[in-house]
Amino acid sequence: YAEKYHLIRAQKIELINNLKSMRVQMSLGEQRIRLGETLGRKYLTQNLDSALIYWQHARREADEIGNKALSQQLTMNILATMPLLGISIEALEKFDKIKFEDLPKDARRMYWLDRSEIYYNIQKPYPEGEFKDYYMNQAAYALDSLRRYYPIDSPVAHFISAYIYQLRGEENLSVVSFIEALPQLEQRPELYDFAISNIVEFY
Repeated sequence: YAEKYHLIRAQKIELINNLKSMRVQMSLGEQRIRLGETLGRKYLTQNLDSALIYWQHARREADEIGNKALSQQLTMNILATMPLLGISIEALEKFDKIKFEDLPKDARRMYWLDRSEIYYNIQKPYPEGEFKDYYMNQAAYALDSLRRYYPIDSPVAHFISAYIYQLRGEENLSVVSFIEALPQLEQRPELYDFAISNIVEFY
């Protein structure tokens, strides 16, 4: 698994560089904005500042072309990441003001993804105890809602189930589930990378 982990990381860097080159050559429009969102997500585990820069640029471009749905999605991404910069209360207050019912259907999946991430990021600096458990459970609840957007036997659903086990402290079940999901995740580099990372860390 360790060899695969390093190979995946190298491939990820190459992919990021290719996507950056593509984005530079694109004219302003939805495709360029979505590529900015993708780049931000791919940078998230490597360079937080770069992730936020791409999301902020993409949000500004979404505002320029009047695409409110894309702008809202990017805002959720940014808010979910702010606790990593030490801005937790303000980020959660702003996120809580987003009305799920008012979101376009294609943005609702991202709502639960970002909601799980904001809770997960808030708990990181907390020591073991009541508050950490609360935010981990809230992250797991959001992921459970996210899982409903995927077919029950899909690779993403299996991945989410493994992640929920991890958040609930069931490490053995989590690792076994990640290992079982790996063959299905090879076409999804971000999820494969995350699963491999957790398996390597466990062992």
